Amino acid sequence: MALRKPLHLLVAEHADALLAFFRRRIGQRSNAPDLVQEVFVRMLTVRTAHDILNPEAYLFTVAANIAQQHAALERRLHARQVDLSDPLVIEMLTGESSVDRDLDTGIWIRRLRAVVRELPPRYILVLKLYLEDELSCAAIGERLGVSKRRAAQLVGQAVRQCRNRLAQWNEHT
Repeated sequence: MALRKPLHLLVAEHADALLAFFRRRIGQRSNAPDLVQEVFVRMLTVRTAHDILNPEAYLFTVAANIAQQHAALERRLHARQVDLSDPLVIEMLTGESSVDRDLDTGIWIRRLRAVVRELPPRYILVLKLYLEDELSCAAIGERLGVSKRRAAQLVGQAVRQCRNRLAQWNEHT
């Protein structure tokens, strides 16, 4: 029997075909290189490569699974919304207590909704998980497949973006 190449080397050989595959399967062409990299990482972890009869077919099966997972994640990210009418949410995102706010609460809610709509989908998801679902950073990290520290960073970045944008709005009013 001829010796087979390690599976991760197949990714390099089929990189262009994988890029084309992902570009056809997903709507965001810019994510295709990241998904090819994910195929490479998964191929590095395969321990039973000698049992695979058709490595190229296996490679594209893994790619199809990754594309499907990516699409499911995108659907979940876009489906998440944060309830901005909760006074505690308003206080956290604005950095001001309700006593300090001299504007009508309805105005704040409309502004917050506009600010949150401008956030990247991942930040919206993190805010929903943290504020509405009341998940810890460790639990958010598990859901997103990132570390607890990275989840905490994402929450902080999302809140800072909201506060910065609201501060800009206040300067112009």
